[in-house]
Amino acid sequence: MFPVQKIILPLLLSLVWIQSASAQFDSIDQKARDLKNRRLNTEKLASEIEKQASLPLDKIRFLYVFITSNIRYDVDAFLNGKESATKPDDVLKSGKAVCQGYANLFHEVCWLLGIRSQIVSGFSKGYGFNGKMDSKSNHAWIAIYINDQWHLLDPT
Repeated sequence: MFPVQKIILPLLLSLVWIQSASAQFDSIDQKARDLKNRRLNTEKLASEIEKQASLPLDKIRFLYVFITSNIRYDVDAFLNGKESATKPDDVLKSGKAVCQGYANLFHEVCWLLGIRSQIVSGFSKGYGFNGKMDSKSNHAWIAIYINDQWHLLDPT
């Protein structure tokens, strides 16, 4: 095999795998985008997810796509030190939050779906990072336990 073929063949196989993995979620993603945040609370959202997805991974995917499609980052609160919604139902109602609100919403709905999750607080190099770490955390994301493993994800 020529050196170029040694590179191209694995690359093509990787692209085919990525495409098929992406196609696996096309239907779930579309259902999640189609569900609009019209007067939903966490219980109603969990119920809608239960109707649309049966596998835990599909439920997580649905929740992730729903949140990232319907909740926007509260830039005003972040930049001006204002309060932002952190209670899950308040995040749904307002349609905006900073990272803690996103994490709280995700965690609450996971609990309602019977999926183990934890809110993880820590540090991120985001807007205004000056190369120094503060003494308190500046970001929140989620760890979920699925298929006998913990996985990190960030719905913000």
